[in-house]
Amino acid sequence: MIRKHTGALAAFVAVLSAACPRPGHAKATLADATPPAAEADTWAQCRGDNADAAVAACTALIGTGGLSGKDLANAYVLRGSAHDDRHEYELALADYTKAIEIDETNADAYYNRALLYQEHHQNDLALADYAQAIALDPKDLASYDNRGAIYTARGDYDHAIADHTMAMQLDPTSAISASDRGAAYFHKGAYDRAIADYTTAIALDPRFATAYANRGDAYNHTGRFDLGIADFTQALAIDPNNVHAYEGRARAYSERGQLDLAVADYGKAMDLAPKHAASYIGRGSLYARTGKYDLAIADFTHALALDPASVTAYGDRGNAYAQTHRLDLALADYGKALELNPKSVETYYCRGGAYFLMKKYDLAVADYSQALALQPTLTFALVYRGDAYAYLKEYDEAVADYSQTIALAPRFAAAYANRGSILWVVRHDPAGLDDLKKAVALDPSFGDFEVQVEGVRSDTPPIQPNIKPSVAGMPKPVVFVQPD
Repeated sequence: MIRKHTGALAAFVAVLSAACPRPGHAKATLADATPPAAEADTWAQCRGDNADAAVAACTALIGTGGLSGKDLANAYVLRGSAHDDRHEYELALADYTKAIEIDETNADAYYNRALLYQEHHQNDLALADYAQAIALDPKDLASYDNRGAIYTARGDYDHAIADHTMAMQLDPTSAISASDRGAAYFHKGAYDRAIADYTTAIALDPRFATAYANRGDAYNHTGRFDLGIADFTQALAIDPNNVHAYEGRARAYSERGQLDLAVADYGKAMDLAPKHAASYIGRGSLYARTGKYDLAIADFTHALALDPASVTAYGDRGNAYAQTHRLDLALADYGKALELNPKSVETYYCRGGAYFLMKKYDLAVADYSQALALQPTLTFALVYRGDAYAYLKEYDEAVADYSQTIALAPRFAAAYANRGSILWVVRHDPAGLDDLKKAVALDPSFGDFEVQVEGVRSDTPPIQPNIKPSVAGMPKPVVFVQPD
């Protein structure tokens, strides 16, 4: 959450309002001298809320030639703030920079310029200016919180936590600082720490809808869906237009199997924010989960129209196409997802499944290998790559994959069954029969397969394929009829 600066204004300049939970800009700290009445009126307009009048008044003050030093720098800061209110980014930036050239000790100028950079996603420049603002004013709560927000967005959670902790020490009553630190802990995966901070924020501000919604997310991530639903519901009682709360509650309902309620909440989120792709992705996933693939594809397609860079939407639509045997369309979507994110483990994994179903086993092996390079302990990718190797008659590689699967998941019956088939039929190794018995012990449904293997009279071992692309991403093992 970007915070508005709240520096104290001396002499004839009124004190700024408290921190605002939306982007905003600071006014400058003026010198203590009392100006003549006429000039005071101009200063009042320069720092006023009417941006057009402020620009004119500040320009008049700068043009008199009677200002210098801190007062002149402050006039530029104030005009820069007015320019920003009029969405004149370049003019605002020029004024803040000019103020710094005149007075390198003007913390407000550094802060305002940092905030401007941050709002325009120039975060390296913003970090440099926040550092300077903090050096000049070590008690500047907003600079710590805003810098912490940048660190969180970058995945530098430890630095974010440190900044928000400093902000909380400067103002223990700041619900925003507590909530922002909770967000850093949340993204770090420290959900219980996040819940504690969100709880502190709620205690400080019981009407803080965002803190309830964020705590609901943390409860969802720890499997406490009832508590999550309660928090999202409370957030909506405070703010009936809170899209985040509708989406979070929809996810919680989905996890509890209350799919109709989940679909309804996604629908409400769409009504409030029809251009928010996440709601369409969420509802599409629910439709896919219930086998309504055409509706799912329609939602994912709508999401992509809103957000053409959504890796999730491409991947999920690819899965829906795969489930309806439109494998060429699935491959196109997986390919697009990988263009956007070449390190997507799930996309490599699912595309491998599509290639497998197309009997393009060499391409399936390549994709499973990519997934495993990114996540070496991905058990399902190992066993499915083993199946692909087996169909390619690369039995040594298949056995190695099944063995590694068993090492990671000792109760994976299919891995024992297929390794046993290869060991017994190809290598005539009695250990294969032991593997088959182990598979049956773990899953009695493999009894018929054991009989089939023991009766083989050729050098081609039967394989129980375990692959099926899943709309949920990483599928559980499923045994299917061997491809013709």
